[in-house]
Amino acid sequence: MILVVGTPDSGKSAFAEQMAEEYSGTGQMAYIATMIPYGEEGQRRIEKHKRLRAGKAFVTLEEPFCVSSLLAELQERRLEVALLECVSNLVGNVIHKKENMDKTDGKLVTEIVQDISELSQKLKQFVVVANYFAMQEAYDQDTVRYVKINNEVNDQLKKLAEMVAVKENGEWVIYENH
Repeated sequence: MILVVGTPDSGKSAFAEQMAEEYSGTGQMAYIATMIPYGEEGQRRIEKHKRLRAGKAFVTLEEPFCVSSLLAELQERRLEVALLECVSNLVGNVIHKKENMDKTDGKLVTEIVQDISELSQKLKQFVVVANYFAMQEAYDQDTVRYVKINNEVNDQLKKLAEMVAVKENGEWVIYENH
């Protein structure tokens, strides 16, 4: 797994798409979309990402809650390289799902990381896009919880990833885990 981490609008998607293309060669790749579009802004973001990957060899699969549930479809379509866009949407979707409301933060982190890891283990290469959010005093209690869970999921994924790409001072820095 390659984890691409940055702040919102830092160029993560384009960088991750380029990495996925390098690993797939000329073959098709899965683009696993996790965003549930809420309102016009959400729809605009989805349309922007579709335009950016137009003409590329991505097959879009939408799954907002459990990405490992796509395993059979990926195998059936013989898609060995996938890009997950993105962890922060997945985290938000999972923690706000009605049946998850009573789960502890730790349980949710574990379930999300296991879901992503399960899929990663079955692919030739898995490029995972993740947002990092700095904690701010102005956040309400729900946002604080979301940011904590999101950043903990990212920290756990960093430990599992073969490679982590982080945007630092405007440049992509690559860390390899051995």
